[in-house]
Amino acid sequence: MLRPTLSALALLLAAAGCAAPTAPGEHDQLAEARALWKARGSDSYTIELYRSCFCVLAGRRMTVTVRAGAVAGADYLEPS
Repeated sequence: MLRPTLSALALLLAAAGCAAPTAPGEHDQLAEARALWKARGSDSYTIELYRSCFCVLAGRRMTVTVRAGAVAGADYLEPS
């Protein structure tokens, strides 16, 4: 009985380490950035992502390629 309880606690703590990609006060900045991005009219691009949190995927860098508005590929990058 103790093992399922510890597993549930571990899962809860892992989930609590992940949060929204923006802090509560950054929503205006996000809206401004989205408007600027839309004004540029680019629907094909490649970005590099890095998740910084206390969660399973923390510290993993990856590139995401978007073509014509749809994800065309995503690859993890090797640690530098």
